[in-house]
Amino acid sequence: MLGNVEISTSPDNKLHLSARIEGKGSTEEKARAAAEAAKINIETGPVIRVHTDPPAGAAGWEVSIRLQVAVPAGLNISTTNRYGVITVNGLSAESLSLETSSGEIEVDKFAGALKAKSNSGEIILSEVGGNADIESSNGRITIRDPGGDVKAVNRNGGIDLDSNSPLNGQYVLRGDNGEIVFRLPGSSSLKIKAASRNGGISGLENIKSQPGSQSAETSLGSGKGSADLETRNGHIDVTIRD
Repeated sequence: MLGNVEISTSPDNKLHLSARIEGKGSTEEKARAAAEAAKINIETGPVIRVHTDPPAGAAGWEVSIRLQVAVPAGLNISTTNRYGVITVNGLSAESLSLETSSGEIEVDKFAGALKAKSNSGEIILSEVGGNADIESSNGRITIRDPGGDVKAVNRNGGIDLDSNSPLNGQYVLRGDNGEIVFRLPGSSSLKIKAASRNGGISGLENIKSQPGSQSAETSLGSGKGSADLETRNGHIDVTIRD
């Protein structure tokens, strides 16, 4: 069953939930039956749990669900999706955990601590105000204007971090197979270390080369923060803007 989840902040500090269920079939009756067989369950208590049950057997692939959730600010939120996209927009929470087996994760304008994991799918973050812990097995990680520390690990896919504001936190970008792109203002306060085992490094001076690897280090401002860039198979490109 394909399921897309959209999360935003509640306008009145109450929990709001809406769902759209679509069924497919060779006839209208079969499509309706597939949709009606899907169930959305809500468990209340100190922890509110919302989960879906697909129709049994092959009929589960004939159903798609679009789940829209508006939650009060300041909560701890955890979302797991097997097949589908998770979208977060304009949310404020104590913590947010997102995980999908196959599908994109997109977070725009989030205030709080974030943990996101995708086994197969792109992860896109924009203006995340808290610390971010990101992991992808297959799919690019893109981070725009982070407001906290960042740890991004990617097994198969590139990592791209671009900030228009000066950086002075802790940034760990590590990949097994894919390029790392790191763009930041020259007014940042950061010690940058880069290492590539099977690929080059560009944008930094005093690059040290050894058979099969390159490394480089530089410091911006007082070097308050640090950036650790490392990939086993891929290029590292650092752009320091004036």
